[in-house]
Amino acid sequence: MSPLRLNILLAHAAQDPWAVGLAGSLRELPVDLHWSRSEAEVLGIARERKLHLGVVDDAIPDGGGLGLLRRIRRMGLDFPCVLVSREPSERLLQDALALEVLTVIQAAAYQETLVPSVLKVIHHRYNVITPSNGHSN
Repeated sequence: MSPLRLNILLAHAAQDPWAVGLAGSLRELPVDLHWSRSEAEVLGIARERKLHLGVVDDAIPDGGGLGLLRRIRRMGLDFPCVLVSREPSERLLQDALALEVLTVIQAAAYQETLVPSVLKVIHHRYNVITPSNGHSN
């Protein structure tokens, strides 16, 4: 049985187009978005409530996205995460895989890849009906 509402974390460096676009795509779904711009905010949110999905910007201040994901995993939190990167390198992809990141999305291609990936996770993992708007597989 799926929870009444899903808690989705958007950890980003600024009002990036991908974060705003993703938020707009999720507005009709039973989700609560938790916005964060720093590692301290993310860790506070993660301590306060059960998160169902994290979308993390690799450019988040302090330790970057991978550093933040390492701290989240060290806290024993295993909610699914997607990493958004401006220039994903082979090393970043390997490190993300080691941290059990579901996928790494290139920020410039967020419309084609981020929204469908997030909708797929919401549908398959939490059995939430998502819109069939050409973004779903």
